[in-house]
Amino acid sequence: MKKIFLILFLIPAVCWSQDTTKYRFVDIMGITKAGGNKSAVSTLQVEIFLDFGKGEKYTPDEPMKDEKGNPVIFTSIIDMLNYLSQKGWFYVGVFPVEQYSGTSFERHFTHVLMKKPIK
Repeated sequence: MKKIFLILFLIPAVCWSQDTTKYRFVDIMGITKAGGNKSAVSTLQVEIFLDFGKGEKYTPDEPMKDEKGNPVIFTSIIDMLNYLSQKGWFYVGVFPVEQYSGTSFERHFTHVLMKKPIK
């Protein structure tokens, strides 16, 4: 009898305790390119790409638009993270990838993943 009571008590408790929130994810890719003097930090250029999935992508040539239809320009990945966090997005993780030409730095790719609860 105790086993049946325990099973009947635990099954609903486990089912109700699971997080059923659904999320939308975005992959932010920042590409840092070395300009002119490859050792000078001031000559680095950053391009930011957003991928929301299902063909919804934004690039420097086709930027994201705000509520008024004006292009939103980002000068750094942190600028992008601050903007999206104000819009309800949460940081999930980051992974960097570096590309070298021989022994010198050519490009640095930073992928940042963020999520937003779907209402």
